[in-house]
Parts: sequence; structure tokens; C-alpha cells
Amino acid sequence: MKTSAFLSIFLAIFCTYASAQSIPPDSLYFGQTPPGNTPQVFAPGIVSLPNRKEAVITFSPDGASVFFYTQNYPQPGNPYTLFSEYVNNHWTTPDTIQFSFGRATGEPFFAFNGNRVYMFATNAVNHVGIADLSYSEKQGANWSNPISMGNPPNSESYQYHPCIVGDTSVYFSSNAGHICRSQYSNGAYQPNVILPLPINYVGSQTWGDPFVSSDETYMIFKSIRTGGYGLNDLYISYRKQDSSWTNPKNLGNVINTAGNETAGDITPDGLYMTYGRNNDLYWVSSDFVDSLKYTNYIPYVKNRLFIISSG
Repeated sequence: MKTSAFLSIFLAIFCTYASAQSIPPDSLYFGQTPPGNTPQVFAPGIVSLPNRKEAVITFSPDGASVFFYTQNYPQPGNPYTLFSEYVNNHWTTPDTIQFSFGRATGEPFFAFNGNRVYMFATNAVNHVGIADLSYSEKQGANWSNPISMGNPPNSESYQYHPCIVGDTSVYFSSNAGHICRSQYSNGAYQPNVILPLPINYVGSQTWGDPFVSSDETYMIFKSIRTGGYGLNDLYISYRKQDSSWTNPKNLGNVINTAGNETAGDITPDGLYMTYGRNNDLYWVSSDFVDSLKYTNYIPYVKNRLFIISSG
């Protein structure tokens, strides 16, 4: 892409984000001090609490609304989605969103300029399977009950971690643990496609929690692979000109640990990655997205299953 075209796109995204903001800059992200390249716990005592497992967080494009997902809290076995918003010059205390009552919901993802939040949900409206990829629509000050996205992308079983990209297509984790994509075309979702090597079928995919940029130029996901630092690590892969994906690159031992890392999602302003680690939510600068794009290093040099391309 030519530099001028890239700058035009960047400025358009930036201006859209800036014009949508209805919150003072120093109050964004609960007023937390932004992290650098060393991950920090996100909003300790507000979002990340002791004795609770927070796994996924999503921010509206204007920065004034937040959904996040807690596993097994406050009752074992019940995943909840919590909500907070910036009103009257302060953030409300995060609380369980109404649509979580009477069902399991989780792994939220804002889309459609903040007017929809996607998730997995049991007992969704027009549900297809056990846990459907679903969405809730903003209705004034409230949010609707989850509505199933239908079949496809759903099946009779479980689907997890939806990520909606620019053309409304969806990436997600299937019940079998594969990262899948369903193209949105002519007003309907098309049959699911399991992403091939080197995304799936290498080591243990373990429900990869895919985050894919709106323009589908890169993907962040979790996986257990040779050369990792422990259990699930976060990896990044870039889309090539032929629409295949580069060898995934481990995000390194500053971001990854010997434990599980999950759900590496980029914030709407593109500045940070949020992710789950050690039962809390962390955030870190997203500088690695650009800095890793043109690098190649062990084990990718020594074990070249696929050729890395800058495309």
C-alpha cells in the first residue's frame, strides 16, 4: 500500500474515533495510566479483582462504554458479562448486564459503531445450538436480549469468541477448537471455513480466541505450540496478498508466561492490546503489531513450514 493511501486510511480512522469520543481523554480506560511495552494489570480494584477470573474486555469506539467477561463468578460454573459506562463525569461501578441473567454469556466484542455487542450466549433469541454466536443491540439506555446470528455461523453445539471484521464477516472458535471464518455476503452468513495451516492443525489450538483487524491484515490468537513459553501463548499472523496467513509469531516472554494467556484484543483506537493472564485482565502497547511484521527468527528460520512474506 502506498504511504499516502495508508496515511489517508489512518487519518480517517483516527478522525472517526476522535469525533466519536464523548469522554475526556484523561478518563478513557477508567482513567488508568496507559502502559508501555511492559504489560500492566488493567484497572486493578475496578475491573481486575482478587479471587475473580476476568478473561475478555471490549470498549466502544467512543471509549465511554465497556463490557467484560468473568468466568465462574460469583457462582462457580456461571460466566457473566459485566457493563460500565461513563455518565455524569464518572464511570459507573461495573455490574452484571441485564441480558446475562438467566443465561451464560461471555467474550463480548463491540461492533457497528458501538450499537451492537457480540458474544457467545446460551438461550439466545432464535438460538440454534447450545451456545450461539449472538449479538445484543443498544436500545436507548438498555441492551436487548442476545439474538442468535443463525446457522451459519452457528451449529447445534458451542461456538465461542466472535470477532466481527469490516465487511461484517465473523471469525470465531468452533466447538472442535478450530479458528473459523464465515463470510457475510448478500445479506447472509456463508458456510463456515476452517482456517488451514499454519493457523489450525499445528500443536493444540485450544479454542484460539481470534482477534482479526477490521481490514483483516493481521490476526492475534492463543495456541500451545513448540517453542512457546508455557501453556497457551499469544501469537500474531499477518495476511499475505494471496489471502493465506504467515507463520504465527509468538509475542514473546514479556507478554507470555508459563501460564495461560487468552483473548488478545486490540482496543478501538489501535493503541493497546488487552488480554487475560493469571486470572486478571492486562494491557500493553500494541507497538508489536508493526514491529513484528517484517521480522523472522527462531523457530521460524530453523523450522520453515511456510515461507514468510511481507505481503
